[in-house]
Amino acid sequence: MTAEFFNFRSEMLAHLLQVSLIGGLLILAVWSLCRLFPRLPAALRCWAWGLVCLEMLIGLFWRMPINLPVLPPSPPALQVQNHVQEVHYPQDSAWFFSNETPAAFTKSDDYLSTLHKDR
Repeated sequence: MTAEFFNFRSEMLAHLLQVSLIGGLLILAVWSLCRLFPRLPAALRCWAWGLVCLEMLIGLFWRMPINLPVLPPSPPALQVQNHVQEVHYPQDSAWFFSNETPAAFTKSDDYLSTLHKDR
């Protein structure tokens, strides 16, 4: 029975230390927030101090952590293959890659030639 008591005492001491450290950090955070922003509304400052007190009270009596379900890992991203596919051009686009001018652009009555005739 004595060993169980010492075990409980050491667990409780560790728990109180943890609650005190977290509460101290929250007190420091709210205090610095109130000092940095003195024009905060009084209602907001009261809520902040109330939440700190509530956290410390709940921390004293709630000893077990809340188990949150963990989402399954997301599937890996699709692997992009790094290769170039062969490009197929239509048969009538061969003129584009040649040095010859297509017959459609060699007519003398095209738009550009009529512009130059007017001058």
